Amino acid sequence: MSFDLTAKSDDEFSKFASRKKINKLLNSMSNVKKNGVKNFIYEGKTEEEWMEIDVEVVNADGDNIEDESLSKEVNCINFHMANTSQNHMIHCSKIAIFMAGELNWLVYDAQEGDVFSSPSQKKAWWKFW
Repeated sequence: MSFDLTAKSDDEFSKFASRKKINKLLNSMSNVKKNGVKNFIYEGKTEEEWMEIDVEVVNADGDNIEDESLSKEVNCINFHMANTSQNHMIHCSKIAIFMAGELNWLVYDAQEGDVFSSPSQKKAWWKFW
């Protein structure tokens, strides 16, 4: 089963965040590493525990409009998990929720279009995952 999440400010991708901030947050996570110039991957202990993280500039329809040059600000982070288990999906969802919370964005189920998590669902500082 494949599972996709999208972190964005709203349905129109109207707000932007610093690519530098996003890169810094992703680089600080264990098992997350750069994948090319713009994107990242999460690699867990098994082949099944893998997630592609695409940091993008998109139009209001969600289509990537970024050329080969790197934009300083982006308005979308896509998280793609292929052939994943329920446990891995939950773990990767926490990464997406954390990133969106840090940017004050929402996490959407990319396949359904529904809000998956909002800033109000952000973990309290005193709670453990």
